[in-house]
Amino acid sequence: MTSSDYLAQDATGLAELIRNQEVTSVEVLEAAIARAEQLQPDLNFMAQPLF
Repeated sequence: MTSSDYLAQDATGLAELIRNQEVTSVEVLEAAIARAEQLQPDLNFMAQPLF
């Protein structure tokens, strides 16, 4: 799952993709982590990343 694929979906859409086995939950998690790491330097929203 690419970052743009991840950003194009809301939670319901991501759940449907997982349910239909178009992506795995691991792929969604990795996309979420990648996005958080991308935004962290600008927003500084994580005191301690726990992933």
